[in-house]
Amino acid sequence: MKTFSCFITFLFVNICICFGQKSKDEVIFNKRRVDVGTIMNDTLLKCSFKFTNVSSHDIKVNKIYRSCNCTKVFVTDSLLRTGESSYIYMIVDTSSKNGYFEVASVVQLNTLQENYALKVVGNKKD
Repeated sequence: MKTFSCFITFLFVNICICFGQKSKDEVIFNKRRVDVGTIMNDTLLKCSFKFTNVSSHDIKVNKIYRSCNCTKVFVTDSLLRTGESSYIYMIVDTSSKNGYFEVASVVQLNTLQENYALKVVGNKKD
């Protein structure tokens, strides 16, 4: 019985600690999804995503993954000191798209939440 009481107490304390902790953002994006609406014909889309380092340490862009070859992605500054901002640009060639489309890039940072998905969505009419 004593072991059971210790186990319950241990479990209760751990639950309180886990739920009492607040997750602290290290980076803030001004947006993570851009809806370009309805576009006509073949369009070259250029979308920007601003992100800011709100942590107490440097943040580095380790890698950016693309969901398809129709997208080019680049970052203005890959190393951000505390308080600094940078932009990630997604250039999407819609010539291979028909109807509703969704293109994503995953940005890998040296933060606790390692991966951040950025999306461009729209509808192409011919």
